[in-house]
Amino acid sequence: MSFLVADHLSKIYNAHQENETIALKDVSFSLKEGSFTVILGASGAGKSTLLNILGGMDSATSGHLYVGDKDVTSFNEKELAMYRREEVGYVFQFYNLMEKLTALENVALASSISKNPRDPKEVLELVSLAHRMHHFPSNLSGGEQQRVAIARAIVKNPEFLLCDEPTGALDSKTGGQIVSLLLSIAHEEKKTVVVVTHNSLIGECAEHLIRLRDGELEEDIYQEHPKKPEDISW
Repeated sequence: MSFLVADHLSKIYNAHQENETIALKDVSFSLKEGSFTVILGASGAGKSTLLNILGGMDSATSGHLYVGDKDVTSFNEKELAMYRREEVGYVFQFYNLMEKLTALENVALASSISKNPRDPKEVLELVSLAHRMHHFPSNLSGGEQQRVAIARAIVKNPEFLLCDEPTGALDSKTGGQIVSLLLSIAHEEKKTVVVVTHNSLIGECAEHLIRLRDGELEEDIYQEHPKKPEDISW
Protein backbone atom coordinates (compact mmCIF):
# COMPACT_ATOMS: atom_id res chain seq x y z
CA MET A 1 0.00 0.00 0.00
CA SER A 2 1.31 3.45 -0.91
CA PHE A 3 2.06 5.83 1.92
CA LEU A 4 2.55 8.91 -0.25
CA VAL A 5 1.19 9.59 -3.74
CA ALA A 6 2.24 12.46 -5.98
CA ASP A 7 -0.42 12.76 -8.66
CA HIS A 8 0.50 14.85 -11.73
CA LEU A 9 2.24 17.57 -9.74
CA SER A 10 3.25 20.71 -11.63
CA LYS A 11 4.70 23.98 -10.43
CA ILE A 12 4.82 27.12 -12.56
CA TYR A 13 6.34 30.35 -11.33
CA ASN A 14 5.10 33.65 -12.81
CA ALA A 15 2.42 31.87 -14.82
CA HIS A 16 1.21 33.63 -17.97
CA GLN A 17 4.02 36.18 -17.76
CA GLU A 18 7.04 36.69 -19.99
CA ASN A 19 9.34 35.22 -17.36
CA GLU A 20 7.14 32.16 -16.75
CA THR A 21 9.20 29.24 -15.40
CA ILE A 22 8.03 25.63 -15.34
CA ALA A 23 9.87 24.15 -12.36
CA LEU A 24 7.93 20.88 -12.23
CA LYS A 25 5.87 19.31 -14.98
CA ASP A 26 3.29 16.55 -14.50
CA VAL A 27 5.28 14.47 -12.00
CA SER A 28 3.63 11.34 -10.59
CA PHE A 29 4.98 8.62 -8.30
CA SER A 30 4.15 6.79 -5.08
CA LEU A 31 6.20 5.86 -2.02
CA LYS A 32 5.86 2.77 0.13
CA GLU A 33 5.80 3.03 3.90
CA GLY A 34 9.17 2.28 5.47
CA SER A 35 11.05 2.69 2.19
CA PHE A 36 14.31 4.47 1.42
CA THR A 37 13.81 6.66 -1.64
CA VAL A 38 16.36 8.86 -3.38
CA ILE A 39 15.22 11.71 -5.63
CA LEU A 40 18.17 12.39 -7.90
CA GLY A 41 18.86 15.21 -10.32
CA ALA A 42 21.26 17.93 -11.33
CA SER A 43 20.90 21.57 -10.32
CA GLY A 44 17.74 22.97 -11.88
CA ALA A 45 16.11 19.55 -12.28
CA GLY A 46 13.23 20.44 -9.97
CA LYS A 47 14.43 18.64 -6.83
CA SER A 48 14.08 21.61 -4.48
CA THR A 49 10.66 22.46 -5.83
CA LEU A 50 9.46 18.90 -5.35
CA LEU A 51 10.96 18.76 -1.86
CA ASN A 52 9.16 21.97 -0.89
CA ILE A 53 5.84 20.59 -2.12
CA LEU A 54 6.30 17.24 -0.35
CA GLY A 55 7.18 19.08 2.85
CA GLY A 56 4.27 21.49 2.69
CA MET A 57 6.58 24.50 2.28
CA ASP A 58 5.24 25.32 -1.18
CA SER A 59 2.07 24.56 -3.09
CA ALA A 60 1.68 22.90 -6.46
CA THR A 61 0.16 24.84 -9.35
CA SER A 62 -1.76 21.70 -10.32
CA GLY A 63 -1.99 18.08 -9.29
CA HIS A 64 -2.40 16.47 -5.89
CA LEU A 65 -0.24 15.20 -3.04
CA TYR A 66 -1.77 12.49 -0.89
CA VAL A 67 -0.18 11.41 2.38
CA GLY A 68 -2.10 8.55 3.91
CA ASP A 69 -5.75 9.47 3.47
CA LYS A 70 -5.11 13.21 3.34
CA ASP A 71 -4.90 15.47 0.29
CA VAL A 72 -2.13 17.86 1.36
CA THR A 73 -2.71 20.08 -1.68
CA SER A 74 -6.14 20.97 -0.30
CA PHE A 75 -4.77 22.19 3.06
CA ASN A 76 -5.12 25.79 4.18
CA GLU A 77 -2.20 27.62 5.82
CA LYS A 78 -3.06 26.44 9.33
CA GLU A 79 -3.37 22.84 8.19
CA LEU A 80 -0.07 23.08 6.31
CA ALA A 81 1.64 24.41 9.43
CA MET A 82 0.36 21.46 11.44
CA TYR A 83 1.41 19.07 8.66
CA ARG A 84 4.96 20.48 8.71
CA ARG A 85 5.08 20.34 12.50
CA GLU A 86 3.56 16.93 13.13
CA GLU A 87 4.01 14.75 10.08
CA VAL A 88 7.32 15.70 8.45
CA GLY A 89 10.82 15.49 9.87
CA TYR A 90 13.36 17.65 8.05
CA VAL A 91 17.09 17.06 7.68
CA PHE A 92 19.05 19.66 5.74
CA GLN A 93 22.58 20.01 4.39
CA PHE A 94 23.41 22.52 7.10
CA TYR A 95 22.58 21.40 10.61
CA ASN A 96 21.08 24.65 11.96
CA LEU A 97 21.62 23.62 15.56
CA MET A 98 21.25 26.08 18.43
CA GLU A 99 24.87 26.76 19.36
CA LYS A 100 24.16 27.58 23.00
CA LEU A 101 22.19 24.38 23.57
CA THR A 102 23.66 20.91 24.08
CA ALA A 103 22.85 18.06 21.71
CA LEU A 104 20.21 16.83 24.16
CA GLU A 105 18.70 20.29 24.55
CA ASN A 106 18.55 20.76 20.76
CA VAL A 107 16.62 17.51 20.43
CA ALA A 108 14.41 18.19 23.46
CA LEU A 109 13.47 21.59 22.01
CA ALA A 110 12.14 19.88 18.87
CA SER A 111 10.21 17.36 20.97
CA SER A 112 8.43 20.18 22.78
CA ILE A 113 6.46 21.15 19.66
CA SER A 114 5.14 17.65 18.93
CA LYS A 115 1.93 16.14 20.24
CA ASN A 116 3.44 12.65 20.35
CA PRO A 117 7.21 12.98 20.75
CA ARG A 118 9.75 10.28 21.40
CA ASP A 119 12.16 10.42 24.32
CA PRO A 120 15.11 12.70 23.36
CA LYS A 121 17.68 10.55 25.17
CA GLU A 122 16.45 7.38 23.47
CA VAL A 123 16.60 9.07 20.08
CA LEU A 124 20.18 10.21 20.66
CA GLU A 125 21.02 6.61 21.59
CA LEU A 126 19.41 5.53 18.31
CA VAL A 127 21.82 7.74 16.35
CA SER A 128 24.79 6.55 18.45
CA LEU A 129 25.27 9.82 20.32
CA ALA A 130 24.32 8.90 23.88
CA HIS A 131 27.89 9.56 24.98
CA ARG A 132 27.87 13.05 23.41
CA MET A 133 24.43 14.28 24.43
CA HIS A 134 25.75 16.91 26.84
CA HIS A 135 28.20 18.40 24.35
CA PHE A 136 27.59 21.66 22.51
CA PRO A 137 27.59 21.76 18.68
CA SER A 138 31.00 23.47 18.65
CA ASN A 139 32.44 20.40 20.34
CA LEU A 140 30.93 17.96 17.84
CA SER A 141 32.26 16.90 14.45
CA GLY A 142 30.25 17.58 11.29
CA GLY A 143 29.00 14.01 11.23
CA GLU A 144 27.97 14.19 14.88
CA GLN A 145 26.14 17.45 14.29
CA GLN A 146 24.25 15.87 11.40
CA ARG A 147 23.32 12.96 13.68
CA VAL A 148 21.92 15.47 16.17
CA ALA A 149 19.96 17.06 13.31
CA ILE A 150 18.56 13.64 12.36
CA ALA A 151 17.66 12.95 16.00
CA ARG A 152 15.94 16.34 16.14
CA ALA A 153 13.88 15.37 13.10
CA ILE A 154 12.79 11.96 14.33
CA VAL A 155 12.11 12.93 17.95
CA LYS A 156 8.87 14.50 16.71
CA ASN A 157 7.82 10.97 15.67
CA PRO A 158 6.89 12.16 12.16
CA GLU A 159 5.28 10.12 9.42
CA PHE A 160 8.30 10.50 7.17
CA LEU A 161 11.74 12.08 6.91
CA LEU A 162 12.58 14.53 4.15
CA CYS A 163 16.35 14.95 3.74
CA ASP A 164 17.78 17.71 1.54
CA GLU A 165 21.40 16.96 0.57
CA PRO A 166 22.05 15.50 4.06
CA THR A 167 25.65 14.56 3.22
CA GLY A 168 26.51 17.70 1.26
CA ALA A 169 28.54 19.34 4.04
CA LEU A 170 30.35 16.16 5.07
CA ASP A 171 33.43 14.33 3.89
CA SER A 172 32.71 11.26 1.79
CA LYS A 173 33.33 8.65 4.51
CA THR A 174 31.14 10.43 7.05
CA GLY A 175 28.50 10.94 4.36
CA GLY A 176 28.39 7.19 3.82
CA GLN A 177 27.82 6.67 7.53
CA ILE A 178 24.90 9.10 7.47
CA VAL A 179 23.36 7.19 4.55
CA SER A 180 23.71 3.97 6.58
CA LEU A 181 21.93 5.64 9.50
CA LEU A 182 19.07 6.85 7.31
CA LEU A 183 18.69 3.35 5.85
CA SER A 184 18.47 1.85 9.33
CA ILE A 185 15.82 4.40 10.30
CA ALA A 186 13.75 3.38 7.27
CA HIS A 187 14.11 -0.34 7.90
CA GLU A 188 14.18 -0.61 11.69
CA GLU A 189 12.02 2.35 12.66
CA LYS A 190 9.63 1.84 9.72
CA LYS A 191 9.90 5.47 8.68
CA THR A 192 9.55 6.52 5.07
CA VAL A 193 12.82 8.27 4.25
CA VAL A 194 13.22 10.52 1.21
CA VAL A 195 16.66 11.85 0.30
CA VAL A 196 16.88 14.63 -2.28
CA THR A 197 20.38 14.88 -3.74
CA HIS A 198 22.58 15.35 -6.80
CA ASN A 199 24.97 12.64 -5.53
CA SER A 200 24.54 9.59 -7.78
CA LEU A 201 26.38 7.36 -5.29
CA ILE A 202 23.54 7.78 -2.81
CA GLY A 203 21.20 6.77 -5.61
CA GLU A 204 23.00 3.42 -5.81
CA CYS A 205 21.84 2.70 -2.23
CA ALA A 206 18.20 3.49 -2.98
CA GLU A 207 15.50 0.87 -2.95
CA HIS A 208 13.38 3.35 -4.88
CA LEU A 209 15.12 5.73 -7.26
CA ILE A 210 13.37 8.74 -8.78
CA ARG A 211 15.31 10.82 -11.29
CA LEU A 212 14.27 14.31 -12.38
CA ARG A 213 15.48 16.18 -15.43
CA ASP A 214 14.39 19.69 -16.40
CA GLY A 215 11.39 19.47 -14.10
CA GLU A 216 10.13 16.19 -15.53
CA LEU A 217 10.17 12.63 -14.24
CA GLU A 218 12.92 10.85 -16.16
CA GLU A 219 13.09 7.60 -14.18
CA ASP A 220 11.04 5.91 -11.47
CA ILE A 221 12.39 2.47 -10.58
CA TYR A 222 12.72 0.00 -7.74
CA GLN A 223 16.22 -1.43 -7.53
CA GLU A 224 16.19 -5.13 -6.67
CA HIS A 225 19.73 -5.14 -5.36
CA PRO A 226 20.68 -1.68 -4.07
CA LYS A 227 24.25 -1.37 -2.87
CA LYS A 228 25.11 -1.20 0.80
CA PRO A 229 26.76 2.09 1.79
CA GLU A 230 29.78 0.23 3.13
CA ASP A 231 30.33 -1.35 -0.30
CA ILE A 232 30.59 1.99 -2.10
CA SER A 233 33.87 3.85 -2.62
CA TRP A 234 32.68 7.22 -1.38
